Formats: sequence, structure tokens, C-alpha cells
Amino acid sequence: GSGPASVRGRLLDVNPMHHFVVVDKGSQDGVRVGMEFDILRGADAVGRATVVRVRPKLSACDIVRSKTSSQLQAGDTAVQSGR
Repeated sequence: GSGPASVRGRLLDVNPMHHFVVVDKGSQDGVRVGMEFDILRGADAVGRATVVRVRPKLSACDIVRSKTSSQLQAGDTAVQSGR
């Protein structure tokens, strides 16, 4: 393949009060501060989050947008945004 594959992970934890999620991918997986994730539930995009802190195997992200009336949930899929 040409170029790095987009990072794909899952939400481990969601803190609705602080608009904050934890994704199970980190610097070892190519995640960097400022990277955006689209949050998916099944085939539906339910939100977007921006990485604010990175550890080797985890990243903490601010929720930029949430489309659902139900909050983002642990287990939702996080896929590196194309933009």
C-alpha cells in the first residue's frame, strides 16, 4: 500500500461531562496530537473527536461534535478522519 493506513480503534471510555473520550490507540499506532477521529456506531457516523493527549497505547480526545441524542459510548469505533 502507498502511505500510512488510517488509524482505526475503539472508544475505551467516555466522559460526557467533560466532552472527553479515550481511544485504544496511541503514539505506537501513529496517533498524534491534533489528529481527528470520526466516531462510528455500526455504519453511522455519530461524532468527531480531536486528539489532545497521546500515550503509547492510548489517546485522549475532545469531542468536537456529537450527532446523536445518546452520547458517544465505549465500544464505538474511532477512525482517523480523512480531513
